[in-house]
Amino acid sequence: MALMTTRFYSETLQLDTTVNIIIPDKLQKDHPLAVLYLLHGLSDDSSTWLMHSSVLRYAENRPFLIIMPDVHRSFYTDMAFGNHYWTYLTKELPKKIKGWFPVESVRSRTFAAGLSMGGYGVLKWGLNEPEKFSEIFSMSGAVDVRGMLDRKPEMMHDFRTVFGDPEKWEHSINDLFSLVDKVAGTSGPKPVIHQYCGTADFMYQDNLKFKAKLDESTLPHTYDEKPDVGHEWRYWDELIQRVLDHIEKKITE
Repeated sequence: MALMTTRFYSETLQLDTTVNIIIPDKLQKDHPLAVLYLLHGLSDDSSTWLMHSSVLRYAENRPFLIIMPDVHRSFYTDMAFGNHYWTYLTKELPKKIKGWFPVESVRSRTFAAGLSMGGYGVLKWGLNEPEKFSEIFSMSGAVDVRGMLDRKPEMMHDFRTVFGDPEKWEHSINDLFSLVDKVAGTSGPKPVIHQYCGTADFMYQDNLKFKAKLDESTLPHTYDEKPDVGHEWRYWDELIQRVLDHIEKKITE
């Protein structure tokens, strides 16, 4: 296993950016590598999973790449007043990864996981492009961003910077609840959604609301909550080990 920290110029972002990649020891060109995109939270960056969890130790001997990009406070969005991080994440970065490593766009071997803002990001990505992912894992996800704005109007400036006009939120590519209906209403592929949250998390009620939405839909999903746990790294460290175990079992069964 190796850790590669790569700094490169992004044509989409028009700036240098960093991505951390955990690489298996053996790369076999005749067997496309499985990939896990691991997304960070609002106050984090591409190094935070490495700094605050034991993901590097848990990843040892795993037969897949783990990709940790940097998107700042963008909510994985082509910002209304800022950079185009959605295009970077979904278009440019996968193309770069495919150029650097023996990776093919195989849905059964492509996964995404993230915490908080990253939990929102993986759901947004998986529901907008369900044909790309086998399973997605949202940990303590910010699943109801519009609801957060209603509770905390002081966030209006941040919301407008990232998403633009709040009146245009509903049914947009950023609205997870609308996306559930859209994907459920198609005959196409549907990734398995795994949702996790602690009962003491300040976004617990939002996660229950999203769980209820999934329960009403035809989307395959699981939900797991942990009593008396908040928005904290000791929980996410436990979860990422479970996620890696699950993915390894999935791709080797």
